[in-house]
Amino acid sequence: MKRVDVACALIFDESQEHILMVRNRKGDSSYWSLPGGAVEAGETLEQALKRETMEETGLEVEVSSLYSVREVFFLNGSITP
Repeated sequence: MKRVDVACALIFDESQEHILMVRNRKGDSSYWSLPGGAVEAGETLEQALKRETMEETGLEVEVSSLYSVREVFFLNGSITP
């Protein structure tokens, strides 16, 4: 099994009622997820989060706090649903 560290952003609107999601396409289907992605070698979680959010949304963000940490193992080697 391959371990992949991933950072995802919870980006709320001003009212704190809505969360920004990004649409991902895979083949003929698509799915929604939080902005984020794999942490590259030598990157911190914060650096990865800022880079991935910029790449996926065009937004420059500041990280205010860590929300949660979880560990997921992918038996089939894929890191997408």
